[in-house]
Amino acid sequence: DQGPGVLARRCLSCHNTEKKAGGRDFSTRDAAAAAGLAGKDDPARNPLVRAVTSGRMPPTGKLPAEEIA
Repeated sequence: DQGPGVLARRCLSCHNTEKKAGGRDFSTRDAAAAAGLAGKDDPARNPLVRAVTSGRMPPTGKLPAEEIA
């Protein structure tokens, strides 16, 4: 067991069905897809990947490279 993934540990406290920070809910695959984040063939065009790799998210500071990968 690897425990919760990066999304669960770092994102779901704000991007869930109740809070929907920035209007985005990542609590399910369908919710993430509805927010335009899941299923992008090109990670460079995925808004979630761009926000994380640029350091805009999470607001607590840029994630370590291992977590971004």
